[in-house]
Amino acid sequence: MIPRHAWRLRWLRESVSAHAGRRILKDALCVLDDIRWCIDDVLAGGADPLLVVNLDRERTFVEDSPNPLVLKRLGHEMHLTSGGLERAIAAIRTAHAGANVLVSDLHVRDLRALAPHLSTTRPLLGFRREVGYWLLVGPSVGRVAARLRSRRSTPAGMARDSA
Repeated sequence: MIPRHAWRLRWLRESVSAHAGRRILKDALCVLDDIRWCIDDVLAGGADPLLVVNLDRERTFVEDSPNPLVLKRLGHEMHLTSGGLERAIAAIRTAHAGANVLVSDLHVRDLRALAPHLSTTRPLLGFRREVGYWLLVGPSVGRVAARLRSRRSTPAGMARDSA
């Protein structure tokens, strides 16, 4: 009986982190999901092309190149880059109106730094203990959030339509 419900402890712990992130980002949509496993849902939800900025504090992810690496995945286009918080902020601030930007490997302090640079549209904030926070901004947020919502991915205390 207990193993069948073990997911609930993880869900409750991660819900606390989701609430902390949501307080910083003021009304962000939230999901408890590992971006490594749900990237296909993000792309299928309309985030195509998708610019992915992986925060790389130690500069070990890829060579520091001014141009993102372009990859095709299941018929969708992703532009991958890495760098510090400055690169993430620049990507969000300079993205054109129809662009979708995903920033991964975030910590609470990063959310505080990013918050003033977010537009008036609601971002999608994801969290999983193993990878930390991730943030999606752009016109596909609502569709992607709808694809990712489930009983287990909705943080405790957040309704599915607002989570």
